[in-house]
Amino acid sequence: MRVHVTHSVSSSRFDDDSTQTMIRPRKVFVDPVLVRINMIILLVVVLGLVFTITLIVGVHT
Repeated sequence: MRVHVTHSVSSSRFDDDSTQTMIRPRKVFVDPVLVRINMIILLVVVLGLVFTITLIVGVHT
């Protein structure tokens, strides 16, 4: 048990360090693009919801 636990802890620490070092330099460049993509997705989802709601209301009335 001890060997397995220590191995998993060491591997998780290594993964965290590698992912952090990989993400940190890219974050500055990626963030504005991600924000724009998220805004577009939100707009599409909201428009789709409004469209479906109007369709349902139109069918029911």
